[in-house]
Parts: sequence; C-alpha cells; structure tokens
Amino acid sequence: MLAVDATRAAGVVAGLVPPVVPQASIDRYGPAGTLPTPVVDGGAARLVLVPLAFAARYRGPWARGGQRRWVVAAR
Repeated sequence: MLAVDATRAAGVVAGLVPPVVPQASIDRYGPAGTLPTPVVDGGAARLVLVPLAFAARYRGPWARGGQRRWVVAAR
C-alpha cells in the first residue's frame, strides 16, 4: 500500500501522468479541473509520510512496548 500511495503522490511530478491529462482537464473544465489532482496527490503524500514518520520515531510496531504499561497501570 505504501508503494501505491508513493506512486500516486509522485504521479504528476515524476511524469507518471502524461502532460496531456492535466491540459485536457483545463480545456474541458477550466483551472478548477486540475483541483482533484493536488487534493488526491496531497492525501497520498500524507498516507506515505505519516507511517514513515512513526516508523522513524518509534522504530518498531506501534502496539509494542509502552502500551503494556498503560494497561497494567489502568487496572
């Protein structure tokens, strides 16, 4: 899933989407026709960056270690 989101986020920038596609959107719908591209690509970028940031910060599975202490302390 991370690879799919990464390619979606890099779609227009990396040239994975042909330049004809955004031009056709502008021709058909005007400048607002290109609005879905940054919205979807921005969301995909977030779906890549957030898990990578957590992985870099905690360097392990999220449900490991510290959560056991909270369960024991709550009893």
